Amino acid sequence: MSENALFLQKPELLPAQLPQLKALFGEFLPQYTPFFAGRAAEVPTEVHFSLLISPYLPLLPEVMRRIPKPAQLHFTSSGTDFLPQLREEADLDGIRITASAGVNAVSIAEHALGCMLTFAKNLHLYRDQQQQRLWKRYWHQEIRGQHVCIIGMGHIGRALAERCRAMGMQVTGCVRSPREEPLTDQLILFEALETALPAFDYVVLSLPLTQHTRGFFGQALLTQMKPESVLINVARGALLDEEALTETLQQKKIKGAALDVFSEEPLPDTHPFWALSNLLLTPHVAGTTQHYMRNMFEILARQLP
Repeated sequence: MSENALFLQKPELLPAQLPQLKALFGEFLPQYTPFFAGRAAEVPTEVHFSLLISPYLPLLPEVMRRIPKPAQLHFTSSGTDFLPQLREEADLDGIRITASAGVNAVSIAEHALGCMLTFAKNLHLYRDQQQQRLWKRYWHQEIRGQHVCIIGMGHIGRALAERCRAMGMQVTGCVRSPREEPLTDQLILFEALETALPAFDYVVLSLPLTQHTRGFFGQALLTQMKPESVLINVARGALLDEEALTETLQQKKIKGAALDVFSEEPLPDTHPFWALSNLLLTPHVAGTTQHYMRNMFEILARQLP
C-alpha cells in the first residue's frame, strides 16, 4: 500500500522544480504518493503524511499544526542548526528527524578551491580592472605546494581535502578530537590551531555552528595568520568575528578573505565588507548545484525506515 509524502518548497521555486521533483520521487521513492505545497493553505489536511520533506521554511510550523504528525521529517539542508528554534515553534516529539548531510559538499568544496585559485591568480583584481579598462599585470602563485588548513573535517572538509591533494597542496585538518583522516597530511586539534596558523597559506572554515564554535575565529586567531594568507568561510557566518575581520582586511594584515556566509543575510548595504577590495564576497551560493535535488533524494532514500 502506498504511503503519502508531502514536499514543501518556497512558492516561487516550486512550479519550476515540480517536473524534476515528480521524476525523482518516481526514481528514488516509488513507494510514496507525493504531494507538493508552497503555502500552508495548499496542504490537504485530510491526508495523513508519513513523510514530510522540507527546507527550513517559515511556513513549516504552521503546516505541522495543520496535519497529523508525520513519522519522519526530512530536511533538504545539510545542517540543522535551526532545530532548537523550530522545536520552540512546532511539536517535533516522536518524529524521526533526518537531514541531507553532504548534499552539496562537492559544490562547496569546489567553491572554496575556486576562491583559493582566485587569490592565487589575482582573478578578482583583473575583473575589477576590466571595469576600468585597465591593463595591469601581476605575479601569480601556484597553489601546488602551498599549505591549506581545513577547520572541520566533515563532508565538506573531506571533499575539499581530496581536491586540494589532487592539486598538489599540503593539507592539514583541524578537528575537535583525535581520529584518522587519510585525506590529510596531518591532523591538529583545536587547541593547537592558534600556534599552527602562521604556517598556513589558506585557512578554510568548514565546520558546523554550535555553542562552542560561535564566534570562535576572532582577533586572537586572525593575528596569528601570516600576511600572505587567505581566510575562506563556506560554513556559517556566525563562526567569524566579522568586526575583527573587517579591521584585519582594512589594515591589510592578511592578503585577503573570501566569504560566502554572513551573520546577517542578505548582507546590509551599509556593511563595511562591501567596500573591501581584498574581500571576495558571494551571496551564500557555494552550495548551489544542478545536482542538489538528486543528491538530496539519494541521501533520503538511504535514511528511510
